[in-house]
Amino acid sequence: MNPARSIRRYEIDALRAIAFSLLIGYHLAMLYVLDWDWHFKSCHQSNVLQWPMLFFNRWRMDLIFLISGISTAFLLKKVALGAFLRQRSWRLLLPLLFGVLVVVPIQPYCQGVANGLVEPGFPTFLTNYYNGHKWPENAFDGCEHGFT
Repeated sequence: MNPARSIRRYEIDALRAIAFSLLIGYHLAMLYVLDWDWHFKSCHQSNVLQWPMLFFNRWRMDLIFLISGISTAFLLKKVALGAFLRQRSWRLLLPLLFGVLVVVPIQPYCQGVANGLVEPGFPTFLTNYYNGHKWPENAFDGCEHGFT
């Protein structure tokens, strides 16, 4: 083992996996929470979810930022700041770009179709979405700007 390299912190990896699982579950549960506004809702809603959701809402992002800070501190011990910024930029900006261009448009498409204001057909929607199409009022959140 190279003494310059630090030992992998598996508990931090586990905490990160748990935190992101909770974050995904939280956003999935938003479909079912009664009386809370969300992009679209299930017809099967319950107020039982409100208390657990309020509990998670108080600290879910704090936990993500804490884990991010801990990971950054460990990484900065192993690499210079400039190298760290280059590595992080490449590893974070590329997935961000993919998310903005590919993953994010799924939500306004689903919301627009559910609202009956966007015609079904995702490839046609994407073409219009990327070209700044003028959407009907309240088609989806952000439609007044043409995109979300």
